[in-house]
Amino acid sequence: MHQVSEELLEKWLKGWSISREKPLPEAWKSGFKVEVSDELQKARYVFPTVNEDFIQLSESIHESWVYLKVCEPFEKFRTLIPERWEIQPQGYMMYGQEKMTIREDPLPDGYLIEVFQPRPDAFIVILHGE
Repeated sequence: MHQVSEELLEKWLKGWSISREKPLPEAWKSGFKVEVSDELQKARYVFPTVNEDFIQLSESIHESWVYLKVCEPFEKFRTLIPERWEIQPQGYMMYGQEKMTIREDPLPDGYLIEVFQPRPDAFIVILHGE
């Protein structure tokens, strides 16, 4: 399995936060924390790999609706975390090996695209069509 870098994880988590209008992630030891503040998700901690920070946090959380996520298969940490944790079906983080580029292909007639950057860590793309 390919290791997810902290930089890539932080960018992905920023996108997750922005798309849900949540606070941006903050560094938390070797991972990140987002204060989600929803009824069914108070906070989420996300780590690029299983390590001592992840294990200690899993042992210290006793509150419901705090999510603990790691970019590793369940088999890698199953015996390292307390049994009280409810394991949900595995999701996947998709990524490409190459840097993304903006394509110059023309849009179909009747469509217009606007791209602007309101702050350094966010792009907004608006597609207008018939």
